[in-house]
Amino acid sequence: MKNLKQFCSTLHVIMIVLIFLEVSSLLNAQERYYNIGICKRCNDAQENGGYGRCVGCGKNTYLTKIRAKICWDCWAKSGGLWARGCWLCNENTLGGGYARLCSECAKKDECIECGKKLGSGDIYAETDNRKIVAKYTVQITIPGKKEEFMNYFNKGAEALNNKNYEEALDHFKKCNEIIPHGMDCNIGVALRELKREEEALTYFDSAIKEEPNWGDPYGEKGITLAYLGKWNDAGPLFKKSIDLNYDSPTVYWMYGKYIQEILKKPSDAIPFYEKVIEKNPTKSYKLFIDIGSINYDLEKWDEAEKAYKAYLQFVNDDYYSLSMIGEINNKKQEYEEALTYLLRCYEIKPAHKELNYQIGLSYENLKQFDKAEEHFKKALSIDPDLAYVLKELGEMYFSQNKFEDALNYFTQCENKTPNDVRVIFMKGHCYGYLNQLDKAESNFKKALSVNPELVDVQLALADVYRFQNKLTEAIPIYQKLISSNAVDYTVNFYLSACQFYNKKYLDALESSKRYIKEDNTNNPQPYLIIALSEVKLGHYSEALLACEKALELNLNGLYEVYYNVACAYSLMNDKDKALENLKKALMTGKVIISNMEADEDLTNIKQTEEYKKLIAQYNHK
Repeated sequence: MKNLKQFCSTLHVIMIVLIFLEVSSLLNAQERYYNIGICKRCNDAQENGGYGRCVGCGKNTYLTKIRAKICWDCWAKSGGLWARGCWLCNENTLGGGYARLCSECAKKDECIECGKKLGSGDIYAETDNRKIVAKYTVQITIPGKKEEFMNYFNKGAEALNNKNYEEALDHFKKCNEIIPHGMDCNIGVALRELKREEEALTYFDSAIKEEPNWGDPYGEKGITLAYLGKWNDAGPLFKKSIDLNYDSPTVYWMYGKYIQEILKKPSDAIPFYEKVIEKNPTKSYKLFIDIGSINYDLEKWDEAEKAYKAYLQFVNDDYYSLSMIGEINNKKQEYEEALTYLLRCYEIKPAHKELNYQIGLSYENLKQFDKAEEHFKKALSIDPDLAYVLKELGEMYFSQNKFEDALNYFTQCENKTPNDVRVIFMKGHCYGYLNQLDKAESNFKKALSVNPELVDVQLALADVYRFQNKLTEAIPIYQKLISSNAVDYTVNFYLSACQFYNKKYLDALESSKRYIKEDNTNNPQPYLIIALSEVKLGHYSEALLACEKALELNLNGLYEVYYNVACAYSLMNDKDKALENLKKALMTGKVIISNMEADEDLTNIKQTEEYKKLIAQYNHK
């Protein structure tokens, strides 16, 4: 709440509403009463039409000076001056007039609500030497005091607006000498601005006591308590004030702050900030920044962007709003739009590190890697310790398969943030692609030591074990991930391969069949595992079916399908089919001859002339 008083002083729009209470010394001899008020809309209707409607009998009347009256008791029971609303339509809008009576109803001289006789005298007279309060206007009819009261009031109001608080205080106290307690709320405001908060509170309490259904003193008391740092006490008063229709921008703003910072419900504060802006946009437009920040923290990107753009309507080159709109559009993956705002910022502050980072993100996602690299490195030239920029450079190079460059930046980042699991994980991937499997394994294990529950890291470690032929280490990791439903069905294929090469043929069959059950891509490769497993188990008929299915699904002519089918047929001693499929595999140019020569599954055909011809034909390629 830094500089709270200064902020409130500039924001506060003084709304002085007068409540004048009875002067008992002048009224004891007569029944007290009040004129009945109507809203501006109803008043304009009767003025323009030439006839009003008698609120007593409903007949039209052209009389304009006869006014309906309500006795004190009915007035108080209905909630007082500001709770009644327009007698005709229940509106509660400033600037209205009086409810009319026809001459016949007026002669009854009684309360319009309960019928009590008032004895007010001449029905055409505006006053008979007693206080009459109309809805929305003030009539002071104490002989000789009206002009004096209004003179003090006007001077006090002018002084308050001009921040001459001592002068305002003096004038309002003179008003109170004429109408006791009539200016208690305004006196409280003047005292508060004079930093006499404790005195101010007593006047607000007095105003509340005199008129408990009037919202202003609740709000002004809440403001004063907030000045004193007593926000927990102020908050309920702000709510009470708003419920009683105190239309004060300061109260809306402070209640919003109370909700946001004390109750920790920032989204609920937004409607009150919006009310402040609606009342006085030229003085309160900075609240758009608060609204934008709240929505940003809630990841409501569209609402946040809207608020920052609204602020730009008042300050069109505001760096902060421009940069936030750019960042939000990066999060929305609207990278071209993001650059529109970020490059405007760049014209203002080209050496801002976070700005260069955001521009780099936009260019990176637009695949303009040279420009992205330029801005990332510019951010690092401003601040070499920006770990998140080093990390992003690593990610960018990794996406381009520049694994050594990526590894360099991930390593630099790890030196600054040694427990960043993502960085350690990505280092492991870089080492994996660089075929440094031991280092890949080491980094994946290190990442898991920081967070053992990371599924992606567990899976990567299992894959590395598989590539290293550490099958007994890979298998339990795959099984754990599958049983916990942490990974999708495709992992069953990798598990089946490990189980096959670990000579767990029944397990391999089971895993392959789980894969096929969920697969809708018609992948031929699990059928190869089934074929080879069935051969190893001596189930040749099942193996033949699996081979045929694998060949049927090999629409892309994958060499490994032909090669493994050749192995299966060789194991079943079907030399012709084995050689036929081996030739197809060799024709792809992807078979490594040295590995083929060492493959024991092809033993049954290696002594054939056809095999030797194939070796002679393709060995030099």
